[in-house]
Amino acid sequence: MAEEKKFGIPDYVIFVLTLVISAGIGLFYAWRDKRRQSTENFLLGGRQMSIFPVTLSLMASFLSAVLVLGVPTEIYYHGTMYWVISFSNILTFPVAVHAFLPVFHRLEISSAYEYLEVRFSKTIRTMGCIVFQVQMLLYMAVVLYAPALALNQVMGFSMLLSILVIGLVCTFYTAIGGLKAVMWTDAFQMIIVFIGLLALVIKATVEVGGFNHVWETAKQAEKLQADNFNTSPFERHTFWTLAVGGFVTSMTIYGSNQAMIQRYLSMRSCRSAQAALYWNLPASLIFTTLLVYVGLVLFARYGTNDPVGCIIQRRDQMIPWLVMDVLGDYAGFPGLMVACIFSASLSTVSSGVNALALTFMTDVFRPLHHFFTKSTINERRATLYSKLIALIFGFLTIGMAFLSEKMGPLILQIALSIFGMVGGPLLSLFVMAMFIPCVNSWVEPDENPWIDASYPHFTYTCRRSLYFSNFQRDKTNSLKREKQWEMAWFL
Repeated sequence: MAEEKKFGIPDYVIFVLTLVISAGIGLFYAWRDKRRQSTENFLLGGRQMSIFPVTLSLMASFLSAVLVLGVPTEIYYHGTMYWVISFSNILTFPVAVHAFLPVFHRLEISSAYEYLEVRFSKTIRTMGCIVFQVQMLLYMAVVLYAPALALNQVMGFSMLLSILVIGLVCTFYTAIGGLKAVMWTDAFQMIIVFIGLLALVIKATVEVGGFNHVWETAKQAEKLQADNFNTSPFERHTFWTLAVGGFVTSMTIYGSNQAMIQRYLSMRSCRSAQAALYWNLPASLIFTTLLVYVGLVLFARYGTNDPVGCIIQRRDQMIPWLVMDVLGDYAGFPGLMVACIFSASLSTVSSGVNALALTFMTDVFRPLHHFFTKSTINERRATLYSKLIALIFGFLTIGMAFLSEKMGPLILQIALSIFGMVGGPLLSLFVMAMFIPCVNSWVEPDENPWIDASYPHFTYTCRRSLYFSNFQRDKTNSLKREKQWEMAWFL
């Protein structure tokens, strides 16, 4: 029985190595950049990141433990209709690449919400920042809680210990190493996730009787679905709710989420950032398909003999249970799968903590410091404050993770609900700023330091969506903003 199978030495070695390497990457970048202390280097990687770590980091931020644990369970109970959500990315990525990304990159800002001040006012910028912070804190708490379930199931760790171990390691390397450490650990963790999922798919398929058995079992139970075009909003999954709703949900991630925008801004050129994002399109299709197939393997193993209620307590524990039930006798495999789930959580939480530190430092702390002291913070002290802010957000996430169990029965539904309720309004704010010129803020031009009142574009109310463009390099190779404004897309 699976409950008699325990972690062996190889499992613990793999699991601990994942922790040690992740922390070691943070220590390496903290040591390497100790003489280059600046907020831009700490929070944006010096805007010199290469396409490889950025591509994997973008994917790792998307593929959290929420999806690794939630999608296969969704397929087990409700069939493969969920796979249609992959098609939403075919719409999402071109829109994000060509409509949103260039605006942020040409501005050369640090926080996406600086654009809201340019377009509207300081008040809107602050409100957008706060909404984002609420969204990410709620989401990261759920993401941190998800692998704690896995560790509790397969290793017998207490929930308290699991959350603390994951949260503290993640907070440690994020706070000392900055964005460079976050993205390179994301790259390492993404490789672990891919190896873990691929190993699970291959080994579990063999153990349950082969691909034909998996396929035929799902076909006989009518689990193979991809053709529900019902227009009723009361259906759980239809082509329209998944393609259209998935598009909006994905746009909240790739179009207006600071964690993603921060990665765009960390690259030297807009074209490199666009290429990195486009590489995520096939990767997202591959990973979603793998997770859907894991759900079919779950059904091939258990069929209608649902282990929830009689063997395990929650649906979100089904993947750890499958690992120990079917593959627990293979030395090292349980450790690899826990490292996979653990890595998926680490990458998402570290990205969120780093993004929260940047937005709080740029949109809240710096303006408040200037308001009260009438002076700016020197870079060395600002970098120290950024690290302390990252620590605070990491500890706050750990605290909120203990409340996640009270938020609902299914992790996937909780995560999607958070992005819908909080991410949707934030996305609409950026859409109005970029594409709807009649939506404005009643602000005098001289109240905004970004705006030159001598330009005829600005009257008592702004009549156009505007953004900075046409930056040029001077003889010292530094960037200067030209006082030239262009109308937003489609205008």
